[in-house]
Amino acid sequence: MKPFRTLAVGVGLVWLLGAQPGGAGTNTWTGAASTNWSDPANWSPASVPGSTDDVVIDGGYTYAPELNLSAGATNINSLWLGTNNPSTLTVAYADAGTKKLVVMGDGVI
Repeated sequence: MKPFRTLAVGVGLVWLLGAQPGGAGTNTWTGAASTNWSDPANWSPASVPGSTDDVVIDGGYTYAPELNLSAGATNINSLWLGTNNPSTLTVAYADAGTKKLVVMGDGVI
């Protein structure tokens, strides 16, 4: 059975994994196609965020994002979750012993 962790935040700013948006690019979750973090159709612009990108997840989406770490780590520059609207990010992994959610910097969960 695959364990899940859900991170839900009400209205208010949560700043994780780095600096304020303004890195190489800002990717905003639209959730237009599915819950799959790795599907470019769920992002604006239509690309999966990378290590230099700032990620914004701020409600108003059709599908809430699920970040599946079973294939390994995902690195982004920063994560803004629930800045203006209640938002949910589910982090899933296949092996709780090896896959981790790491918050660096001035993170708040």
